Amino acid sequence: MTDRPKILIVGSGPVGSILALSLLKNGVSVRIIEKDVKHHLGTRGPGIMPRTLELEHFLGIRKDIEKYSISGSLVRMYDPKDPYRVVSAKPMGEKVPPTPAYPTGTPLTVPQYLHESVLRKHIEDAGSKIDLGVALVGLHQVDDGVLVELSETRDDGSNTIVKEKYDFVIGTDGGHSTVRKSAGIAFLGETRDDDKMHIVDCKIEGLEEKDIHTWSTNERERILFRYTGQPKSFQVIIIGTDEHMELARTKELSKIQQIVNEGTGRTDIVISDITWQGEWRPNIRMAEHFQSGRVFVAGDAAHTHSPAGGQGLNSGAMDVFNLAWKLALVVKGHADRKLLESYELERLPVISEMLKISTGLHEKIRGSLLPPSLSQSSSSSGDVPTPSPMDAFARGRKLFQLDVNCRWSPIVLDERFSEEEATKQPNAYGTEGHEARAGDRAPDAPNLLVVKRPGNEGKAEVGGETRLHDVFTPDKHTILVFVPDKFLGKAKAILEELKKYPSELIRPALVLPAASLSSATAIGDASAEYVFKDTAGHAYTGYGLKEDEFQIVVVRPDGVIGAFVTGKDGVAKYFSFIFGK
Repeated sequence: MTDRPKILIVGSGPVGSILALSLLKNGVSVRIIEKDVKHHLGTRGPGIMPRTLELEHFLGIRKDIEKYSISGSLVRMYDPKDPYRVVSAKPMGEKVPPTPAYPTGTPLTVPQYLHESVLRKHIEDAGSKIDLGVALVGLHQVDDGVLVELSETRDDGSNTIVKEKYDFVIGTDGGHSTVRKSAGIAFLGETRDDDKMHIVDCKIEGLEEKDIHTWSTNERERILFRYTGQPKSFQVIIIGTDEHMELARTKELSKIQQIVNEGTGRTDIVISDITWQGEWRPNIRMAEHFQSGRVFVAGDAAHTHSPAGGQGLNSGAMDVFNLAWKLALVVKGHADRKLLESYELERLPVISEMLKISTGLHEKIRGSLLPPSLSQSSSSSGDVPTPSPMDAFARGRKLFQLDVNCRWSPIVLDERFSEEEATKQPNAYGTEGHEARAGDRAPDAPNLLVVKRPGNEGKAEVGGETRLHDVFTPDKHTILVFVPDKFLGKAKAILEELKKYPSELIRPALVLPAASLSSATAIGDASAEYVFKDTAGHAYTGYGLKEDEFQIVVVRPDGVIGAFVTGKDGVAKYFSFIFGK
């Protein structure tokens, strides 16, 4: 672990906490500050997409997150003429069957305050903590760091100003980011003042504790009750009339209850124990730059948008997972600061596309407020057709972020194609069913027989089975050498070449085809941490390779394919992008 914290993280929400934990896993000390004096208790952004779950698996926290999760929620739409009658119930998210390459196909719902509590516990286990009641006042960049002025709240409620210096400052401090403003980064876009909603976290009696319940009694109003997975706990979203929005601003429980009664047409839905509430309006904005010298922004500090589609927290998580390993290499002296420029180059096109997607979904929901006439819903069979507003809540696989890529990045390399062909992709969110290329998410592959593994680590013993996503870690490049028996000598030469790179930063692994006759004895003392036999062929298939083909696939610490190369020159070229100075 680096001695003094060289990195200041401003903002301790999920994005800032994921960044902190990622850096701690890389052996880099950080200071995390939060201006609030207490951790908040809001549900806020509860949707966790499959790609984020994969990243949290790499960080070793996924199982703890899943303890608080629910999935498979339906959106129930009630009849405005009979508010007790459900006229339609459809899954909010597409259910994607798991495959060997994509084992996670279902988003989860976890209240944000519980998500954060898990992250805090792991941050503390890693030897750090979040400093509450500390706000950034301003910052000034100098040649060798960033000078910051902080306001620290004492136990008696008074404040003291302290001045400190860090190598880098990262703002994960929300849409009103002090970091972004202090760095002079423009926040481009629009605020839609007419699209207000009031959000309430509370306990509710009178609703079944599952799913999302929604009523729309006129063309200007909709009320949604999202079950959070905790006893009687719901997030209420009010898209109301002017009269109801005015009542909501009082934040009085009786006024909120009145809105619920009038907005649903029911008196048996009773709210209590409001833990948080506030008005929200869509800020559809993106920072002009994600980096200014030694200062970076991520998450809502870099981009704000409608919650439609659940992309906010998840995009922010991918921001910082992309940034963390690069920062770690620079802080520890293994890479030049130029590597950090790839953060903006890789993430800005993704966020630009995400804003288009989330804004389109937002407009779809706003346009669906008036339920269709149910006068034609009767039929001889008594079936009720699904009203069209349900379509506005559809969440397809594209939003799972499994196909998000950075094929255009200057620090990825795919020797199998010309540069023009290697970077070809319709957009940064990718397309389902594509072949794996450099810049894509690294596919998983189960049923790998462990022939060799390090003595002190690994989730499966020799002779047992593991999967690639149990091998990837956020602090190392994993070099997968796909090698049929006839090329074993060539593989050993590559492994010798890899010895020139710091052993704590790379993890070589041989992947033998199912038909391989090689044994641990035949492989000898080849300097591969791992040797696997791809008994079911999932690794070769997932990476688009033939079993008689020799190929080297470099997987970055963020679980992205850094390179497809065929020899030591390709390996050297790729790592010149990373470790070159």
